[in-house]
Amino acid sequence: MPRKIIILGANTGAGKSVRISEDLIREWIAQGGNVIVLGMLNSLGFQNAKRFDIPHIGHYNLADPDQRKAFYNDISYRPRRGKSMLGAAALWRDARR
Repeated sequence: MPRKIIILGANTGAGKSVRISEDLIREWIAQGGNVIVLGMLNSLGFQNAKRFDIPHIGHYNLADPDQRKAFYNDISYRPRRGKSMLGAAALWRDARR
């Protein structure tokens, strides 16, 4: 799989997060790729994690070895075909309830 860097710039509310997740992230992960999403504001990262039901580094205490292991497992999760890519995040969310 070829490596890519994609930079997307647009005004607030233009739909960058939706476009990135629906068109790029999900497809790339489905092909077995790794994705990291960086943003200027931590609050936007939390919003996107909530919107797309995915793990956010701020949900974990990385000083705790068990939490660090859970974080690495969650971000490394690979679904089987036809399964949700968010299964590990859902398990994490259910465990915190």
